[in-house]
Amino acid sequence: FFFFKQKTAYEMLRSLVGSEMCIRDSNAEYMGVEAIICSQERFKYQLEYLLPYEDFTILGLNEVCSEYLDKLRTNLFFQKNYYISAMERKDLNGSFGSIIVSKIPFRYYSFGRNVIALLQTEREGIVHQLLVVSLHLVAFEEKYRIRREELEDIMQLLNNLEQYEEHPAIQQRIREAKQAKNIVVIGDLNLHIKFETRFLYEMGLSDIWLELHEKDPGYSWDPLTNSMINTFLPFDNRRMRLDRICLKKGSKLLSPRSMEIFANRKVNEGKWMSYLYPSDHFGLKCEFRINNSKEIFEQKYAYTLENFQGEHLKTTGFRAMKTIIAYRVVLV
Repeated sequence: FFFFKQKTAYEMLRSLVGSEMCIRDSNAEYMGVEAIICSQERFKYQLEYLLPYEDFTILGLNEVCSEYLDKLRTNLFFQKNYYISAMERKDLNGSFGSIIVSKIPFRYYSFGRNVIALLQTEREGIVHQLLVVSLHLVAFEEKYRIRREELEDIMQLLNNLEQYEEHPAIQQRIREAKQAKNIVVIGDLNLHIKFETRFLYEMGLSDIWLELHEKDPGYSWDPLTNSMINTFLPFDNRRMRLDRICLKKGSKLLSPRSMEIFANRKVNEGKWMSYLYPSDHFGLKCEFRINNSKEIFEQKYAYTLENFQGEHLKTTGFRAMKTIIAYRVVLV
């Protein structure tokens, strides 16, 4: 989900996060959901219109089922323009996993449903290394401690990533990316509660949405807007910024220029199944500026612990999942 493009005097890097763009569950407990979420209709929209239109360089996708991956690999546009990471059976969680799609060749390392990609780019005649970490953390608001542990585990994996690579030259590329702090973390982090954002800052990551849109809530899970959610998750009123794009503070290669939400328009506007969206989550896209040789990324958002505390310290501020389930039971 990075894309290099010359714009006037700048070199730009554009990155997209497609979070749970595939939502398809084949488990028995979801019987009947497929008739509502219409996977084939959404898959076609994503692969034939939405993603080619965005023309990304690197894309991270969560909850990818094997059927979607097959469609992606056989799509002529993606065959011609992109490299796609594999998704082995051991990487699947139930019936789905995570992948990275990129115009730039990359080497990747899979850890469960998380993927780390190593890319190489050039600036002012100098080759630079970049690590892109695509995450999918555990859901539900009460599991915030587990999410923190998962974040700590992935940061530890990053610290020791050379151990998973046998070639000395590539080990050196990994070290160079880390030393220059050229690390981007993206994906469905499932951060349900506002104070969880502090976990990112405590690990040296800057939340790019806060850097550029501090006053905008930036909901990527929003039943109020995304009418598809309540068709299969009735009574869910939670509005949350589950999905993130983060940059390592002090990056010598990148600085964020713009960021916005995408995949937030209906698949069939004004037509049959007019409630249908590309996914239950909206996606994120971010454009980065390539720093000159003397620049580094300086965090502008004034992070303090107090920023992430408040009345609903350990809740979303909306209905808890237990309450939502109770409502459904009463309805039945």
